[in-house]
Amino acid sequence: MNSSNDHVFRTHGDDPAVKQLISICGQPFMAVVKLERTEVLFVASEDVTDLNAEVGDALLADYFSSFVPHAMALRYAAGNECWRPSKGHAAIVIDDPLLRQKYGFLDFDSLLRLADIHKFHAAIAFIPHNFRRSSSRITRMFLENAARLSICFHGCDHTEAEFASTDLALLTTLLWIAENRMSSFHQLTGLTCDPVMVFPQGNFSKQAMMVLKSHNFYGAVNTVPYPMEEPVRLTVGELAQPAVIRYGGFPLFLRKPVRKIQNHEIAFNLFFGRPVLVVEHHEIFQHTDSLVEIATRINSVAPEICWSNLATVVSHSILTRYDPEGMQHVRAYSNTVVVSNDSWSPRAYLIEWDNSSGNNLIDYVLADGMPRSDFEFDDARIQFSVEIPPNSSRRFSLIHRGVHGAVRNLSPRRKAEAFLRRRLSEVRDNYLSKNEHLLRVSEKLKQFFLQ
Repeated sequence: MNSSNDHVFRTHGDDPAVKQLISICGQPFMAVVKLERTEVLFVASEDVTDLNAEVGDALLADYFSSFVPHAMALRYAAGNECWRPSKGHAAIVIDDPLLRQKYGFLDFDSLLRLADIHKFHAAIAFIPHNFRRSSSRITRMFLENAARLSICFHGCDHTEAEFASTDLALLTTLLWIAENRMSSFHQLTGLTCDPVMVFPQGNFSKQAMMVLKSHNFYGAVNTVPYPMEEPVRLTVGELAQPAVIRYGGFPLFLRKPVRKIQNHEIAFNLFFGRPVLVVEHHEIFQHTDSLVEIATRINSVAPEICWSNLATVVSHSILTRYDPEGMQHVRAYSNTVVVSNDSWSPRAYLIEWDNSSGNNLIDYVLADGMPRSDFEFDDARIQFSVEIPPNSSRRFSLIHRGVHGAVRNLSPRRKAEAFLRRRLSEVRDNYLSKNEHLLRVSEKLKQFFLQ
């Protein structure tokens, strides 16, 4: 409760015309009063949050009561003409592990068993450097249990701040190498890597977002909401959307570790269409209680939530509304989106992407793999209309032109450092992490050799 903002209404008796929607200490903070055919919504809030107010890392509780009830009231009053999210999605992202029986404290048999019992999906942020080093039994486990296990991109070599570079040619090279490695990985194992990037150490640059966009990645998932060395404070309006799109129009989907996710944050995400994304490393498997507890809480707060791989999570992160003529508008965030018509009749849709960054590098739109050139764009949005048959879904993708120059060779020194860093990291995770003294020594040695 925010004592400087939150008040309550005094009621007299049990009035059937008054329905409490939100209460504080048993008294209505938000209520609706019905008078014949009219409904009046009351919110006992001292102030209303400015959507352009910068909140940065402020706790959601600091502005929840001065924003969310008002958004609820507006959505209720506007009905289907107000933007609404589609079905909520969630995933638990585990960074770094190789696809072997065990990695550090993580055991994949145990992970799959937990995912099955507690109904969650684990997406492994996979380092492309390791593309030749997977166990055939574990990759087969992923193929046979796609509803519970998947992989996505986690950098290229996972060297420190590799995607925080501002060198477009280097970023293009790193992404080209990563994509080729995962293409070879697919040929070797049959397992597909979702075209979603999780940045190593959470470090990225605006230029990295541009390169990912030109390579037609679906989106990026990250804990840090701003580029390295360019800290910004996100606004309430940005946090009340499925993804942050201020960085060149490429979507950044935010995630949090288990210990930082509260029930009201889960509800906030679902109300505004933000997927519930959890991040952890192998250490959480020392004691799996917290992993089980977060999956249980998410399923309790949102029993209908869809747990899935990151490609599905971000491609279904859309907002929809109806205009007065009955056309359904779809606001897309991911470069690739899936739109479903669950009705029993054909329906017209207007699909749109934000274009405030001035993206003029779109070659065409793919509709279920078929090119379409009948899209329109201006300084505000990219859009096109389509009819979707009853009880069916269609996939739409923006296809961009690559403009970042030729791929160049990486130096032998850089390759050697990447190899050494990966092996040292694995020794740390698999052995030294289980001995606190040795772990401290290893970190000092790593700094000495790789400084």
